[in-house]
Amino acid sequence: ATLENLIYNVSINNEWLGDRGIDTDTVSIGNLEWGEYAEHDCCSHPADVLIAADVVYTVECIPDLVATVSKFLSSGSSTNAKVALFATTYRNRSTFALFERELEKKRIMCAYKSQDKMPYVFPCYFNQPRSDVRICTMT
Repeated sequence: ATLENLIYNVSINNEWLGDRGIDTDTVSIGNLEWGEYAEHDCCSHPADVLIAADVVYTVECIPDLVATVSKFLSSGSSTNAKVALFATTYRNRSTFALFERELEKKRIMCAYKSQDKMPYVFPCYFNQPRSDVRICTMT
């Protein structure tokens, strides 16, 4: 259901994307299994940006998650740098600490967007404390 919802969201935002100079033919939605991408080059559509939400939630997924991010970021070129963008809820300090340590081991730079500059556009901020939501950019 999540992929179908993403496809629908892209389709209803085609005009908005076009108004901002984004060719909607370059936007693709797909399933990415953590670990499988890291082991194989199985991304059927080359991408410049990896977007994920709510993926840092259990320590068991961290090694495959970070390996996948590392593989994705290293598949770019100097003229076509890649970026990973995660929106995630800060639930457990030890899980997040492990995530950040694993990123550091792979020499992946991680920067968090200041919440003071994030507009209130999602209703989740009224249900989930804003301080629990982190936007992380990895390069």
